[in-house]
Amino acid sequence: MNLELAGKTVIVTGGAQGIGLATAQIYASRGAQVVVADLNGDAAKAALETLESHGVTHFAVDVDVSSSASVESMKERVMEAVGKVDVLANVAGIYPNSLMTETPDDVWRRTLAVNLDGTFFMCRAWAPVLSEQEGAAIVNVISGAARIPYPGLSAYSASKGGVISFSRVIAAELAPSIRVNCIGPGGTLADGKVDSDTDPQMMALIPMARLGRPEEIAEAIVFLGSDRARYVTGQILHVNGGRSMH
Repeated sequence: MNLELAGKTVIVTGGAQGIGLATAQIYASRGAQVVVADLNGDAAKAALETLESHGVTHFAVDVDVSSSASVESMKERVMEAVGKVDVLANVAGIYPNSLMTETPDDVWRRTLAVNLDGTFFMCRAWAPVLSEQEGAAIVNVISGAARIPYPGLSAYSASKGGVISFSRVIAAELAPSIRVNCIGPGGTLADGKVDSDTDPQMMALIPMARLGRPEEIAEAIVFLGSDRARYVTGQILHVNGGRSMH
């Protein structure tokens, strides 16, 4: 039994499903106290039922990361419940798919609001709390789409590219008390975003010849948030089966 994260408290946004849920489950399995934060509060509570306890009480909270007011309200509730936070994993995101010329204003704005504004609001709210803990870390989820052009993903790519630049800047601002890094997943079998690894055109672009699994992305998130990565900050770890080699 590996309880190396006992004593740590971790917030995982988007923690009710997919990569976020896998991240929450791994953290819990290694002894951490987990705050599952999700837009769907009922789903967040249901996610708690899947987490190993190891003597700690996990916490579910609803939050709309695109709203600074919602993030501040969530912060008050979380601090009252758990008292401290060591790691923030910003996994929440949306993935619209439409050509630029066919993208409505509201889809563009909502994508940036959730993916980019949401990362900013969470980091701004929680940095003062994180700075009180030794070995604090922030892990932001980006995407290979931030650097590889995929038709139909203009809004998504712009939002994730913004997260990269933002993360590098705050890594410099928050050092040495808080480390900030990014995880760059490739195509992942999660929540219908990509639902098959049998598409020959897609597989031809991935040296590992398959899509990633949520738990494989989650393991990388947990690593960057841990003391094993205590000398790593301002970096991107791509977990995409080698896709970014092309």
